[in-house]
Amino acid sequence: MRGEVINRAVIVFLVVLAWALLLVNIVDAAEPTGELNGTFDGDKLILKHINITEGRQYSIKIGGGYAGEYQPDIVNNGYIEFNKSELKNIKNISVELYEIVNGTSNKISDKKSFSNQNIGTDPNPTPTETSNEESISDSSETSKESENKTANSESIFSKLFSNIFFNIFLIILGLICAGWALYKLGFIGSKRDEEPRRISRVPEVAVQTSYKLRVELNDGTARIPDRIIEITNKDRFPKANGKSDLNGSYTFELPKDSYIINVKGGENHEDYSKEIKLSGDNLSTITLVKKQHLQVEVVDESGKPITGIYVRVREFGSGMDAPGNPETDINGIARFVLSIKKKYTASINALTQDYGIPGSVEITSSDTSKKFILKRKEGMLEITVTEQGKGQTFAGIPVIAVKKGTNQVLEFISDSNGMMKKRVAVGDYTIKIKPGASQLYEASEKQVNVPENILVPVTLDLRFSYKASDQTITAINKHYDKLKNSFNEVSAYDRCIPLFFKGVGERPLKLIERIIKRPVEFLGSGTTPDEIINHILSAQEIISEEISRIMREKSNVDFYFSIQNLPQVEELNVSDYSQEKFNKLVQDLSNYHKNHFREIGNKLHDIDSELTDLSRSLTIQPVADLWRTAQKLQEYCNNEPDARKKGVMLFINDKLLDHVKEMYTMEVVKERLKVSLL
Repeated sequence: MRGEVINRAVIVFLVVLAWALLLVNIVDAAEPTGELNGTFDGDKLILKHINITEGRQYSIKIGGGYAGEYQPDIVNNGYIEFNKSELKNIKNISVELYEIVNGTSNKISDKKSFSNQNIGTDPNPTPTETSNEESISDSSETSKESENKTANSESIFSKLFSNIFFNIFLIILGLICAGWALYKLGFIGSKRDEEPRRISRVPEVAVQTSYKLRVELNDGTARIPDRIIEITNKDRFPKANGKSDLNGSYTFELPKDSYIINVKGGENHEDYSKEIKLSGDNLSTITLVKKQHLQVEVVDESGKPITGIYVRVREFGSGMDAPGNPETDINGIARFVLSIKKKYTASINALTQDYGIPGSVEITSSDTSKKFILKRKEGMLEITVTEQGKGQTFAGIPVIAVKKGTNQVLEFISDSNGMMKKRVAVGDYTIKIKPGASQLYEASEKQVNVPENILVPVTLDLRFSYKASDQTITAINKHYDKLKNSFNEVSAYDRCIPLFFKGVGERPLKLIERIIKRPVEFLGSGTTPDEIINHILSAQEIISEEISRIMREKSNVDFYFSIQNLPQVEELNVSDYSQEKFNKLVQDLSNYHKNHFREIGNKLHDIDSELTDLSRSLTIQPVADLWRTAQKLQEYCNNEPDARKKGVMLFINDKLLDHVKEMYTMEVVKERLKVSLL
């Protein structure tokens, strides 16, 4: 069928080509070429040609009596004018016309000769004569134009007749091709030939060479779509394949032969193979066997899932492992795909040492899940964190226990007694301080074995490795010296109130010393001792300056000692910073100001009100000066953009307000502020 279409297309193409050649030859012969005509008009030579176009450049080559190459004076569509006075006396000239394109002369007419018919006539004719002459000239020009048209027509026919033999040949060839084409296409010819051709092309008896094989899949209850069906010969060589549709079927067209139908059961059904002999249209219904999906759950005695346990499901008899995911996931589940035609047993891998290993269990064809409850083999681990050489325990120290041969890491935090106790799986452990705190402490690392049902005590000795910079030590000593010098200036009388001020000024410095010696609060925090110390020193600049000034300016306060004859005071201790509040500061430095600024603001206001009430019974000037120091520090705190530095200033100011309140509640100081004897 395809070859016949190609033959017909070739025939039509050859016929069209032959007639196209004939038409092209005729059109080419009929194409007008144009002829150069010219007339003399006094001293003008007028040349006419159909290819002359206004706006283009031309040149004239003249031979004979006035030889040379010249440019025309006037160019119009169809004619040009050449004006020279010498032309009046020239009898005969020959002319060639060229068009100039991009500096190149292209010839557009062959050489042609013209005669000047005006030589010898009266140069001054009468009006009547002139009129007649013009009439004759016009008549002559009209006659010449008519002659040109006739010449052009004759030229076309001459070309046609000059190629007459070639054209006759093309016409005959075209007719022959057309007749041959009509014959080949069946439009002409004897009816006697039609019948034999039909008999040769269409066999009298059609022989069927292929049959339809329809395969339908089900599982006994529903049709099974989207399953791959492959047809092979007996040698397992693929012949065809397809995929079952929504109705679970697919139709093949195959030659008569024996075949094997292979069905891929996929995730939920078992694979299937069946041999058939195809000798006609056939319907093959196949029932696939469902696979058995089994989940094995592993938990401990409390019901908590156990991950990483290897479960083994084996085929009974052959011992082959069933396919699936045998290691328990985070939910403690291992998954398997089984054949309901076979029997299986499930067991826990004996390599697991943390748990007692139960025996294997049988899996029936109806089982979809099985549960193993494992009893953990445990011992007790008791860890104590102490300071090396002193035996003092530490609370809040993070400790880790790494189980040997695994990635299992247990974390502990020491309680208020510096201890932590926990039941752990049996095995070998490495006990050490949690990484990240080593820049503050050096600690011993312990290797221990924890047997089943035995308590194992472990002691970790810490040695502080933090060291303050020389710059920090210099700054601390500078503030100590300032407070000491101011105290010496005002301690000639009683030393009670100056000692109180000196103690208040030295409290932040004592806090820094405590941090340097035992920076335990910073273990596991988001800040460092250096950062806290630097912020405390920023607040101390304000405190030591103000307290030194107060001691020097208010030394006359001690005058009340001499009047009231009060006993001499050699030592006076003010309250220390709260360890609990300091821990909160270190552990959440960025949010400390946000969480406590309202509390300190209210405290500042309440003490101011109390001082107003006490002004009738006490000389409150020293107390008010200390309160103003707290108020000044609060202003610095509120204007500080760094939230962490702001938190430290607020923490220091909280204690400073406690010292203000201590002045009018501590009896030994209060006695010196009474005004009853004045």
